[in-house]
Amino acid sequence: MRCLIYARLSEDETGEAENVEIQIEEATDFAEEQGWEVVACLNDNDKSAYRDVKRPGYDKVLQIVRDGDVDVILVTEMSRLNRTLWKSIDLFRLAESTPLQRIATTDGGGFHLKSFAV
Repeated sequence: MRCLIYARLSEDETGEAENVEIQIEEATDFAEEQGWEVVACLNDNDKSAYRDVKRPGYDKVLQIVRDGDVDVILVTEMSRLNRTLWKSIDLFRLAESTPLQRIATTDGGGFHLKSFAV
């Protein structure tokens, strides 16, 4: 499976927090354990997913999904991806028209999206 890793940290005023790198490392290890090919690693540091804040990394995630270049999006926890249901639903709906099959978390959870596709 082609895997896209996404990491996000809400607040990092100094730009020195290691949390995004830790998320990426954890996700990379998980993807390797699953035998997934990591095709992209994107992040948004110091970007809220709750407020209406521009997230360039997330916008790139959506573009890669729309281009059909990924089967699974991997995050350490769902709240790293989105904090609002309607944004998640928009992402889930892309499974109807793209190869996107799953949104996975590094604890083994997530969503199998093809079961939602009509």
